[in-house]
Amino acid sequence: MMIITICGGGSLGHVVAGWLSARNHAVVNVLTGQPEKWHHEIIVDTPDAQILKGRIAKISEKAKDVIPESDVILLCLPGYMISKQLETIKPFLKPSAFVGSVFSSTGFFFEALNILGNNQPLWGFQRVPFISRVEEYGKSAHLLGYKNSLNIPIENVSNNKKVEFAKMIQNWFERPVNI
Repeated sequence: MMIITICGGGSLGHVVAGWLSARNHAVVNVLTGQPEKWHHEIIVDTPDAQILKGRIAKISEKAKDVIPESDVILLCLPGYMISKQLETIKPFLKPSAFVGSVFSSTGFFFEALNILGNNQPLWGFQRVPFISRVEEYGKSAHLLGYKNSLNIPIENVSNNKKVEFAKMIQNWFERPVNI
């Protein structure tokens, strides 16, 4: 199973971590500045009255603890924090790891290309995949709404790898994905 590390502990980080782990789409790690506030079980309720119970494999404030094993990294951070986070994770990235952002329209690709170069696979959501809110920090959140489809740019890989990655994201988020 693929390993994803969620960087950031906001609403989207909570919901994506809970969604992916509860639905057995990926092993989920969390990189956060407040690891002591996170629980290994995360509960997410959905608009269709489902209660998802996810499991966070590793929780750390140190990139070296979670990034080296990650196949996918998803920055769930505001734009002004992206550069610092990319610098922090850079020494620990596998060359094949896909690094992305839930807010790619904040200049993520400019920052990522500048910091990580043009060999690291990059991706991002055009718009956030879910409408979400934290209920209890590190423990529970509300998934308030789904998107009908998701648009993602993917850079620094072949067209075949772009298609494979988009199919994986479509499976993970259970929505049609357009590259």
